[in-house]
Amino acid sequence: MRLLSLRLIISLILGITLVSLGFSYYQVVGEKRDLRSELERRAEVLGESLAGNVERSWEVGSDAELQRLEIQQ
Repeated sequence: MRLLSLRLIISLILGITLVSLGFSYYQVVGEKRDLRSELERRAEVLGESLAGNVERSWEVGSDAELQRLEIQQ
């Protein structure tokens, strides 16, 4: 009887550990996906902003402004 209790306790601990590890892995993968998506969105916004600034400076013919933009990057 004691052996059965010990095996049951070990099985429960192992099961809970495996479920916890699986859930943690799922959370990490989801968070990584969300962070990557956010980074892509921010990079797109930054690129569009920079492209607008470069186009305006190019149209005006301001070499100094283009160099300033290049130094900031």
